[in-house]
Amino acid sequence: SQSGSGADSSQADDGTDSLQPDIEAYFLQSDDETELFQYDDVDIWAPRSPGQKYRHYSPRAKVFIARGENEEERTDFIVNSLAEMDANKVGFFGSETSFGLLKKKISALRNGLPLLKNMVTYLYPGSGDDKIATHELFSAFRALDKVGVDTIIAEEFPRQNYGVAYMNRLERAAERE
Repeated sequence: SQSGSGADSSQADDGTDSLQPDIEAYFLQSDDETELFQYDDVDIWAPRSPGQKYRHYSPRAKVFIARGENEEERTDFIVNSLAEMDANKVGFFGSETSFGLLKKKISALRNGLPLLKNMVTYLYPGSGDDKIATHELFSAFRALDKVGVDTIIAEEFPRQNYGVAYMNRLERAAERE
């Protein structure tokens, strides 16, 4: 455990180090390196008038929504769409569980290794939690923009509970051309 970093370090099954963030810390993983991001720039992102919170923020990268009813369908959708994406560096925002499944499917492809090497991930713990995804969405956009991805892939959620706000924000970002 790292003291004072806001995150606990642990070793993954594959021998790489990973960070488990607390509510204030955000993380970004790229290949074997893990960087910790802390966003305290509240004044910069404050809305100018009521009802505009976060509305103005869209990443520079193109946003691609991974459609599907569950993680299996969404990861299949991503794998089938990767060839069509015109991107040198792809960012993935999703759960650790979804990325584990996606990584297995991409690794099974003949050209899978180069695709994985050009992917940067911003993951949240566990599996498909719309509350965490909603909370982390704009942090993921900023962090993935910062490392220069061309396309950001984010998972679709059902339009219920936090999924309503999440999908509204995600679709606004995806509409931008």
